[in-house]
Amino acid sequence: NIANFYDDVYIEDDSVIVNSNFLRYNKKTQESYAYNNVLIKGKFNNSFLISDTLIYIPRKKYSISYGKPVLFQVDSIANDEGIKFNTLSISSDTMEAFRYIDNEYYVFTNKVEIIKENIRAKSNLAKYFRTKDLFILTEEPIIWYEKSQLYGDSITIELNESKLKRIESVGNAFSVSKNFEQYNKFLNQLSGNTIEMIFLDGKISKIITTSNARSLYFTENDNGAIDAHKHDCNKIEMFFEDEKIDKINFLENVNAVAIPYQDLRLDVKQYYLPRFKWSTEEPHKKNLHYKSNYFKI
Repeated sequence: NIANFYDDVYIEDDSVIVNSNFLRYNKKTQESYAYNNVLIKGKFNNSFLISDTLIYIPRKKYSISYGKPVLFQVDSIANDEGIKFNTLSISSDTMEAFRYIDNEYYVFTNKVEIIKENIRAKSNLAKYFRTKDLFILTEEPIIWYEKSQLYGDSITIELNESKLKRIESVGNAFSVSKNFEQYNKFLNQLSGNTIEMIFLDGKISKIITTSNARSLYFTENDNGAIDAHKHDCNKIEMFFEDEKIDKINFLENVNAVAIPYQDLRLDVKQYYLPRFKWSTEEPHKKNLHYKSNYFKI
């Protein structure tokens, strides 16, 4: 009932294609154990999983991959210039896949990195619900978006037609962004129990911070100097036009403090919000590359 296959092995079933340098196949259970230069390709979506080791259990629609697996999802988006290819990559130490017809999802464990266009993410545990275009990150998650970073106990990323729709941080939510390149320490900050970022057509439209909401925001005054404003309230609403802040609402039990430039220049960090963080460990882009006698990607 056990068969071993060597050198550029190729098998397929009704949902995936598996290619590897070595494969052990159990005819009775139909389980496969693939090793060395493993590729698993979805038949009905443009997804590719590359790893060192793969265990595939078709009767459970389940697989687990070891050895720094990377999942690539390649989508095509039509725009005025034609067809644009948009690649999502997710890497981790271990990846589990559950490929049910109406609910395909993946679980990534340890050293998780997610990259998609202008968004980067890291955590130690992540779930990707492919049929819902939804990510849930826990265990020290961080999101990089444009010049901003977002932290929290749990962060959810929601897409719509491969474009950002919503990002929400829940529990100890903290956001920090760089507004002035020449003043690296003048960093805009938001904190609260939750921070929700809402996007329209993939562009930032609104940020809502709730429950013990706080903000530190830097602006350039008429004289060209930088001032800061701190607010403490129950809810903060920030509205954007062309991805720039258009209006800010501070709601319920508002306390506000203005901080002039002469105070900021002495020690701006003393005005930072509690739980301040700034990470320089942003993930780098992963390239989809695989070569065998059956595939060259």
